[in-house]
Amino acid sequence: MSRSPARGQVEPIAALVAVFAVCAGLTIYVGVLEGSIAAADGDRDRAAPAADRLVGELASFDAIDPPTEADAAAAAPARHSLNATLLAADRRWTAGPPTPADAERADRSVSVRVEPSRIEPGQLEVHVWPAA
Repeated sequence: MSRSPARGQVEPIAALVAVFAVCAGLTIYVGVLEGSIAAADGDRDRAAPAADRLVGELASFDAIDPPTEADAAAAAPARHSLNATLLAADRRWTAGPPTPADAERADRSVSVRVEPSRIEPGQLEVHVWPAA
């Protein structure tokens, strides 16, 4: 029986280069993925989702009622404070602690129930910042 030389074998240097290329690609991929996740978490906008959550809690029949302190506390993200200010029909309602200058802000145009049978267009301002 004759043996054929190097049948079914890959050159050892080519195999090492292929393994190195795969490992280098995975390392680069994981590094980029980890960096993007860390950047997204630190730069995440918290005011916009909190504003949407607050509008959802306050809304009934496509109009919102003025926010209360309990509404502001319930809509605040974890470990954050929230201030909600609603402007409509030359009136202003505010709920939550005073807003610092560096707070994130989100605005929503809303319909506001200013009286039981009267709805006016309004503006909801939501400010979110890390709790002290």
